[in-house]
Amino acid sequence: MSNQKNEKKDISKELSNVSLNFETFFGIIRRYFVLLISIILFSTLCGIGLGKIFDKTKYTASTTVLFKASLNNEVLTTTNNDTSLAKLILPDTIKVLKSDDIISKTNSLYKDYAFSKGFSPSYISGGNISFSNTSSSLILKISYNDASREQAVEKLSMYINVITNRNGDLTTSEYESFLKPINANLMELKLVQNDISVSSSSSFMKYVLFALLAGVVIALCIAILIFYMDTSLRTKEDLEKITGIPLLSYIDDTELYNSAKSSSGHSSSHSKRRK
Repeated sequence: MSNQKNEKKDISKELSNVSLNFETFFGIIRRYFVLLISIILFSTLCGIGLGKIFDKTKYTASTTVLFKASLNNEVLTTTNNDTSLAKLILPDTIKVLKSDDIISKTNSLYKDYAFSKGFSPSYISGGNISFSNTSSSLILKISYNDASREQAVEKLSMYINVITNRNGDLTTSEYESFLKPINANLMELKLVQNDISVSSSSSFMKYVLFALLAGVVIALCIAILIFYMDTSLRTKEDLEKITGIPLLSYIDDTELYNSAKSSSGHSSSHSKRRK
């Protein structure tokens, strides 16, 4: 009995020591193909469900404005073209355009506009406003992100109205006080692109792709774990690897089944004769 136990332990040890090469890896895929596909499909469906629940399409409304500046003597000594001027005043300008005073004034006007249109306004957030520009131009692209396409356009339009004073909502002194911190005597911001372009972005496919990749990794890990925990002899190759002796012949399950069936048939017929 002890010898049989030792032999079983040796077989288990030999099977667990099988190295994971390409042949073994593809053998695992073939053996547990249905399990792998099931786990991957389940994970992908979970990703689709999470994407449907948590994904929120974001709309970005964008337009461009142009600076018109009157330079003082200090600025004139440091710049002689648009490139130098842009590098000099754009960083300060962007900070000023996102200041609490301008955002507060924009929200006040937007609130009045919303009530006149009969809907409840959501506040304009400075964090949703973004700027982009090149260092060789005084043209600044301004964008606003929102979950609603209509509100993204309306909020950006209201914000542009304030910083360009397009509708005359601000007095001259009030407008100049907003732009005063800029390192130049900035006279005005002029709207370059009259219409507002809108683009949308969604993270739904990110959920699906992440779930798909996670499903592949988890499925492979489970299949490999099952493979190395399984110490049963399934093929003649397993037996040859353990014993190191080539197998000359073997009886498969079909032959055993046919043999058992024929022997049971003979025994039943023999018992009938005896009766």
